[in-house]
Amino acid sequence: VVDYDDIRISFASGPAEGLKVDGGITTRWSPNAEVHITSSTLSNRDSQNAIIESIVAQADGSATLKLQTGIDAVISEQEEPGQGVEVVLVSRNIVVEGEASDNPQLGGYLQVFHTPGVAQTIEGVEFVNMGQEQGKNRFALQFLYTGDVPGTSISRNSIHHSNHRCIVIEGTSNATISSNVAYETAGHCYWFGHESIDNLIIKNIGSRTNNNIGWRDRISGHNDHEMATYQIYSPLNDYIANVAAGSDGRGFRMYNDWRTLGEDLVNTGKGSLRRVAMRTFKDNKSHSNSWQGFSLYDFEQFFTFRDDINVPVFENLMAYRNQN
Repeated sequence: VVDYDDIRISFASGPAEGLKVDGGITTRWSPNAEVHITSSTLSNRDSQNAIIESIVAQADGSATLKLQTGIDAVISEQEEPGQGVEVVLVSRNIVVEGEASDNPQLGGYLQVFHTPGVAQTIEGVEFVNMGQEQGKNRFALQFLYTGDVPGTSISRNSIHHSNHRCIVIEGTSNATISSNVAYETAGHCYWFGHESIDNLIIKNIGSRTNNNIGWRDRISGHNDHEMATYQIYSPLNDYIANVAAGSDGRGFRMYNDWRTLGEDLVNTGKGSLRRVAMRTFKDNKSHSNSWQGFSLYDFEQFFTFRDDINVPVFENLMAYRNQN
């Protein structure tokens, strides 16, 4: 038997009830909106969601989000500069929602198909319950052989609880894909095909890219069972300041094929993508993935240019808290 005397009990820590974020959100976010907080651990499954109760602007230019319920404590930018969690807004005023079902082969999809020269604007939309597992070209949001579409903007959308991918770009040029948010999506999330060229992919984020699609569930010729938040088959786009914030597979996977495959995966005869000059790939970040943060395959530009100028450059990348 042990006797204790003069015991003092004090509160050390508990669930966080608020978050300090950039003050620029005060005019765009509002109470009762949903936010997604990415993982600050090795596991992408430690990401969290919460509902905003109130927003208070602070004198230092920041803002405090008071949440309706507490969340598990997370790593902040102050604690680990450059490695704090991302806090993103999920809610949008415009919602496109597929019918809720336990069957992943059912779900909505939005496809822009063969519209060359027609600028498209898809901005500020929340996509829920989209995509169809095993469905060919049945992805949450897809641009399929739209050709050259300058002025096209796919921006500031949120995509979550998708049965198959989030944004798919193939056979499309001169589109801007920016500031989109995706979480809890099956298979690859952002997918860029062989013939997607001259597009700007900037400041997008993907979290909780899940492994709901197994080998038997994939489309023939595709590998969504080896999910990557960014699956890149074209080195001919600019990929800048994107975040892969947690996947059951990889964060970024870039694979340069020895062929250029076109619609329906037919060889176009345009030659190897391994030997063309790569565009910009910089300021991208990858964390909390079960496999690699960055997986980069097959670069043979030297055989074309025979110099050290036109070699691929991967600039200012960050990879941390990845398991493999």
